[in-house]
Amino acid sequence: ILSAALVNTPPIGSAVYVANKAYLEELTKVWAVENLKFNITSNAVSPSLMLTNLTASMDERLIEQIKNDRPLLSTEEVAESVLFLVNAGQQINGVNLIINAAGNIK
Repeated sequence: ILSAALVNTPPIGSAVYVANKAYLEELTKVWAVENLKFNITSNAVSPSLMLTNLTASMDERLIEQIKNDRPLLSTEEVAESVLFLVNAGQQINGVNLIINAAGNIK
């Protein structure tokens, strides 16, 4: 599980967090190529903000501002995406599925 901050505007103060997620995104691509011969796929999911233990201490004003821009994700929605990738065939490999309600489309 990565972060939509890789394609959205990252929040202030998240440089180390986003840099580590970017590293994992590239590692996912390398693993996809290296493990293809073993019939192992490597994919990622990059959700936008959802309420979890990581975001529990966020300022409520910031959460409200984000809610005004796009709906918050539920952990269930992200879990469904992960399940899709787990059950997908080998043609879906090295993918980063971005779930961000069309925020910062590139």
